[in-house]
Amino acid sequence: MAILRGNLPDDDRVVPLHSFKYTAALQYTAAKNSNPLLIRIDRKAGHGAGKSIEKRMHDAAARYSFAAFALGAQWKD
Repeated sequence: MAILRGNLPDDDRVVPLHSFKYTAALQYTAAKNSNPLLIRIDRKAGHGAGKSIEKRMHDAAARYSFAAFALGAQWKD
């Protein structure tokens, strides 16, 4: 199990502490899990419509990079 949990520090719908508690609980219960269980706190971000194209590209690159790492994908030229 590999998880990348994203959160915004100023999100009024999900209290950031809940994401920390959730991620910590996963790390505790799956202590022998060799896959990453991470939380990504993103500052100066919005919920889609407020994001710049550059920010959307950066977010997509982070998600795809995490997925590739978690799946063990290898880069080939």
